[in-house]
Amino acid sequence: MKKRPQKNHKRVWHRHKVQPDKKKVLAGALLLIAVLFLYHPLKNFAVSKMVRFGTAEWKVLEQSTQEEALIIREENVITAPSDGTFETVAADNGKVAVGQIIGYIKTRGAAAQADALKIPVKAPKAGLLSYHTDGLEDVLKPDLLNNLHIDKIASIISQQQKETVHLPQTAQGKPICKIVDNLVNPYFYIETDHQNLERFVEKGEKISVRFPNGLASQVVVQEVKKSDHKFIILVKALNAPDLDLTTRELPIELIFDSYEGVVISKNALVKENDEDGVFISREKVCVWKKVEIMGSIGNETVVSGLEVGEQYIINPSFIKKGQIIN
Repeated sequence: MKKRPQKNHKRVWHRHKVQPDKKKVLAGALLLIAVLFLYHPLKNFAVSKMVRFGTAEWKVLEQSTQEEALIIREENVITAPSDGTFETVAADNGKVAVGQIIGYIKTRGAAAQADALKIPVKAPKAGLLSYHTDGLEDVLKPDLLNNLHIDKIASIISQQQKETVHLPQTAQGKPICKIVDNLVNPYFYIETDHQNLERFVEKGEKISVRFPNGLASQVVVQEVKKSDHKFIILVKALNAPDLDLTTRELPIELIFDSYEGVVISKNALVKENDEDGVFISREKVCVWKKVEIMGSIGNETVVSGLEVGEQYIINPSFIKKGQIIN
């Protein structure tokens, strides 16, 4: 048998060498077409997984601080007319009328219970009755504050020793109760280390406050003083509710800013043509919707232009207007 020429073998070998390269080129072209065809669907799918939605809700946003306040009220102390035991008749924290019997002083030294002398104690004026006196009633009075500098008030409070009354035993001239005039608006003395309050509080300014019972009122700033470590505020209440008479100190919440309305995350805001708006999904397409900012506190914003329950995109940096959201 005759052998094939060597030259033919080289041609066959050359054809086998080129054929795999053509397959690679074809496979690469098909892959590129597939990538180009699937790019946008895959991108939209990935974006849809990263995009987070929030729900607009109706809320009240407040910028406030919790502080301890000292109450300065119109108070009249009633002292015991004699040594003895004080028997109360009127209810603590209750209203009393002028001349109403509050209780009796049962004098000491009586031979028998039946022979004990009972001296009636009457209310000298109308108001709220409290059996909790502390010795500051005649020192801190609203009508004296006009003649007292705020430094003087601070000195009185720090130096005055509070008196604790141990009823029912008492002695002549000792305080047994007091009448609080609830028709005279009280003052609140606030001493805090929150130095940042200076930018919120100015003399003559009105501030909203909330008391422990949840009731709210307004106060007018009377005096403001700042020291190295303290910030002192004296405010006068306007139409304050009846507060706890068992203590002179109570926590109050000072409210500097308050906004009520539809609330969204501040991070969701997107500027377009110098106007504020948010991204929402409309028929699975990202669209921009204009809103108006009414006020912001912290990371939340009250806006108009969205309805309660309407969804918006919280992280707009992950998506563009017109992009499909699967």
